[in-house]
Amino acid sequence: MSPRGSYTDRIGTRTGRGLNLYSHDFSVLCDLLDRFIGNYFQRAYRAQRIAVPSMIRAEDVDRAGYFDTARQHISFVSPFDPHPAVYDEFPKFWSQRDPAGRGIADFLSAPEEVLTPAMCLHCFPVLASAAVSSEAPTIMTFSGRCFRDEKGNLNQVERLREFTVRENLFIGSEKDLERLHGELADFTIAVAALFGLDFRLETATDIFFGEQASQRTASQMLWDSKFELVALHDDAPDGVAVASLNQHHSHFTRPFEISLDDGTPALSMCLGFGIERLARAVAAAAGGHGLELIQSHLDRIGILDGVDSELKSTHHSSLEQE
Repeated sequence: MSPRGSYTDRIGTRTGRGLNLYSHDFSVLCDLLDRFIGNYFQRAYRAQRIAVPSMIRAEDVDRAGYFDTARQHISFVSPFDPHPAVYDEFPKFWSQRDPAGRGIADFLSAPEEVLTPAMCLHCFPVLASAAVSSEAPTIMTFSGRCFRDEKGNLNQVERLREFTVRENLFIGSEKDLERLHGELADFTIAVAALFGLDFRLETATDIFFGEQASQRTASQMLWDSKFELVALHDDAPDGVAVASLNQHHSHFTRPFEISLDDGTPALSMCLGFGIERLARAVAAAAGGHGLELIQSHLDRIGILDGVDSELKSTHHSSLEQE
């Protein structure tokens, strides 16, 4: 691993553009934070705990509107062309990689999936054409890996090629989501306060491209559709968003024809935490106390019950300063 020094030196090792290999203790911290948030939503909101894959069908991403507005983030998954002649030619091509010659696409099959660009996209296809309860919102909590190619913006701290998101998705009536929005905002602030983060709240807009870009950005600002919890620390003195609360309205439920069982429109909203970003901010705020301080906070509020014993028994952290 990296030599000992400031806490940033002990977080992990750069393995590629926007890719990191994380240390044991930083990985434990990420897992602990992820489980803390998931456990909270299971207990406080009886959220269904689900697991999602790292890939999603391209046709579902298209139906969600990503190809129109956010295609710059998408990475297609293309397996090798199984034809023997094509397969056998690849080693020679790869060793030479002549820019003027054949491209790698000549050796790949047509893609049918993309790497997950946003966690919540997995939920809407399975609910397509369904009528969900109008009595109480449908709530799911899940975490997984997201993949976004942000080209020259990639770095090892805030703009990663692959990263972990704990997503909490809410589908219900306008009245229910309006109530939940305030509660979720309060929870987000409470997380920052619990871990002593230096933070600010910002109304944010996603980056859109295409003909509808300006319309969608203006719509987000008008309705305050998205706000972010921005943490400030030594690695991110200008701040980096560690959580975002997004009101989708009917952006996803409409194309997937999801309604309430009383015939009224279903709306959706999600609260997502970038786990590696949050862990970096928490590690910085914890200073020399490391994981022990963080675990004592969570033990005090009883939210670690049910977390793996490996996490509970961790008592040493190389995040601590010598």
